[in-house]
Amino acid sequence: MQNTPRECRDPAATPCSRVSRLWVRWLQRNLPAILFAVGLAVFTGGLTATVWATTPQIGYNFDYDHDGMYYGTMAGSKLFDVRFRYHAPWCWRVLTPFLASLMPFRTLTSFIILAFLSNWTSLLLLFGVLHRSGCSRRLALVGLLGYAGVFWTLKFSFYSPAYVDYQAQTFTLVILFFTLGRQYWAPPLLLPLAVLQRESALALAPIVYAHFASRYAWRSRRSLIYLGLGLLAAPLLALIALRLLIQPVNQYHPLGVLRNLYAVATPGFWPRFVQEIFSGLGLLPLILIYGHRQVRSYLRGNPHWLLLIGIGVLLLFGGVDKGRLFLYMLPGVVVCATLVIRDATRACGSVWRGGAWVALTLLLHFYLGNYLSPMGNYPQYLARLVPMSAPGITYLDGLGRSVIVAAIWCGATLLICDPSQRRQIAKS
Repeated sequence: MQNTPRECRDPAATPCSRVSRLWVRWLQRNLPAILFAVGLAVFTGGLTATVWATTPQIGYNFDYDHDGMYYGTMAGSKLFDVRFRYHAPWCWRVLTPFLASLMPFRTLTSFIILAFLSNWTSLLLLFGVLHRSGCSRRLALVGLLGYAGVFWTLKFSFYSPAYVDYQAQTFTLVILFFTLGRQYWAPPLLLPLAVLQRESALALAPIVYAHFASRYAWRSRRSLIYLGLGLLAAPLLALIALRLLIQPVNQYHPLGVLRNLYAVATPGFWPRFVQEIFSGLGLLPLILIYGHRQVRSYLRGNPHWLLLIGIGVLLLFGGVDKGRLFLYMLPGVVVCATLVIRDATRACGSVWRGGAWVALTLLLHFYLGNYLSPMGNYPQYLARLVPMSAPGITYLDGLGRSVIVAAIWCGATLLICDPSQRRQIAKS
């Protein structure tokens, strides 16, 4: 007490009492938002932890799966040939394996911890993306569950944890979050890191540019400088540096992915692709079709989402298995589907009917994401979720299951939602 200034000992002293009053007022004004933020963090962390606790590991290649063999070896695993560390294109996706190598756990455990932290962060970022796209808090929570219900977002991260897609999604969402908040200084700093995680992150540059240019004019000097120097220069230099520093042991050419185009002409491609759509997006495509008028109107006014979905379609040809590749377009699809859900619940006629429809939609969506049924063995996993790699006609098991779920949802939607009211909402 001897060293305490007199004005701070005296309750009536102006400086201390003023600071205290300002602090109390700020706390009172922001307490609801603080409590909501804490609740959201607890909810998303609990959801991620629940998926982790209820998901078995794949059991293939010592739980490393196919691509995970390369990433695991890069992170220090001794289970596979050391040359796997230098196989392209995996050897150029260095960030997640590097972070896993720094952790004091066995390699696969390090990937699991990174998956948990990345997924938790992604859910919080997605909520922010939805909120900045015009969704209320309650509606954003519905959209968050729509995102989480896709198998490849949370569940796959723990089923096959040595992949790097979960952290690629985190980078995608953080860049979108800052872009939607018009914090345009952040994407140029994040994109060079994102391409160290996965080279396809470069596709986010035109999406950020579309949002920036819609405010500052598409061909203005400011927009073009931002695109060239801000969004493209540093990520391209990072990609070039990776390819110069890491020489692969195999022959690899980026245009080799064009061979995936040939599969489109084969008779067995399209039935498998339909199942890949259910695998990669769940019920979300049906929701978009149901609200196609709202979706078209929204995308016309928000070209960045249209560009994200369009680029996502092109990136589907970057690999054989399509379900996981739908992750590129998933944020845009979730935003559009969430806005359709908002209008569809208004067309249900009552709060109870709307709530029942949303609950049924999410239930069936999570079922398609394999959250509400056993994962089964590896062939069953391929049949349901990776039909392009499923042998023979075993994929028909997953396709039949998806068609039945889709029929149930369509029938329930026709019964619960009033089409005439929905058309009026779409026109308004």
